[in-house]
Amino acid sequence: SSDLAAPNRNVLEIGSGRGWPGSFIAESSGADLVATDIPIDALAATKLRLESRAISGTASVAAADARALPFRSDRFDSIVHADVICCVPDKRAVLRECRRVLRPGGRIAGYTIHVPSGLSRGDVTLASALGPSAVAADASPRTLFESSGFSVLHERDVTPTFRDTCAAIVKARLEFESQLRAEEGSDMYDEELVRMSAMLDGIDA
Repeated sequence: SSDLAAPNRNVLEIGSGRGWPGSFIAESSGADLVATDIPIDALAATKLRLESRAISGTASVAAADARALPFRSDRFDSIVHADVICCVPDKRAVLRECRRVLRPGGRIAGYTIHVPSGLSRGDVTLASALGPSAVAADASPRTLFESSGFSVLHERDVTPTFRDTCAAIVKARLEFESQLRAEEGSDMYDEELVRMSAMLDGIDA
């Protein structure tokens, strides 16, 4: 998005994993990128991905806990994240730190998984069990962001797309079962197939 990244803009990616979506943003926009995460193997993969892309701006990786980012205040124009807020226990600490390093008028955008309001107690328990270990059942993403000093400009429910993604993963795991068992080991293959199938059933429910 031109609102988030453009040439001569500084973009921070928190919880970059193996380098998405930061690498895409840097390549498509020409913005300068700093990708952060904690696992060293993931950062090494991110570095290789960035080096393989046609990136016109600067791109670097940094081992950093999002609760204590090693950057000065007002350092970045934009921050991006994908499936990060739902996976950290202290969500407000992460968001407050993001607010600190974001310049006045800067923006943060990303995806997160949360338990919707209006569910029965049993469905809340099921949804919490099927999501990431720190998925929130007590506060909506809007509440979390606003209580951390942000103004929410746009919010969109992408559950149907997420459901289609889960279905595609289950289908692919079944289609490539023999190759995945050889690569992952049978125990990991079975565990992941059960997990994704249960998540798909939970979304449908």
